Amino acid sequence: MSAEPETTTATATATAIVRCVRCQTEGAALKGNPFRSGTLLVAIGEELRARVCQGCYNEWLKSSVKIVNDGKLDLRDARAQHVWLSQMRSFLNVGGASDSWQRFVDRRVQIETTSKVIATATLLRADDEKLWLADFAGGAIPSGFAPMQAGAGGASGSASILRDCVLTIEESAS
Repeated sequence: MSAEPETTTATATATAIVRCVRCQTEGAALKGNPFRSGTLLVAIGEELRARVCQGCYNEWLKSSVKIVNDGKLDLRDARAQHVWLSQMRSFLNVGGASDSWQRFVDRRVQIETTSKVIATATLLRADDEKLWLADFAGGAIPSGFAPMQAGAGGASGSASILRDCVLTIEESAS
């Protein structure tokens, strides 16, 4: 009787590399689908694996906590889920989102408005109509920005401005 030869299969643990649509560099791909199988989000998760690097996805996770907390989003609610997904697509630049201002989310920015007001603050989020900012330099909310009530979806000291009222936005050195 001859014994069957034992075969072993070596599995390479090479990290897949993607050209990230958010940071425009090559980086490690997500190791797996970030969403549970059997959910409607699996297809979005596969798109993220193919188009977003792990570093940018980690930035999104940190930013999404702020979006949920500052927006007082209850993710059991379908409308809140829509807001969260829309912000994720915009932040990561996937799913049709091509908003170049999303790269400034969760960063200090300097904004010049159409009324020539220059303000430095942290950009919390951006949608098709408005930018939401907090932690304004000097502590006061500048003229032309609409203060948000803490109980109405904004943190204390946060404000919004219509995108049409913004001339320029750039990352702040401070």
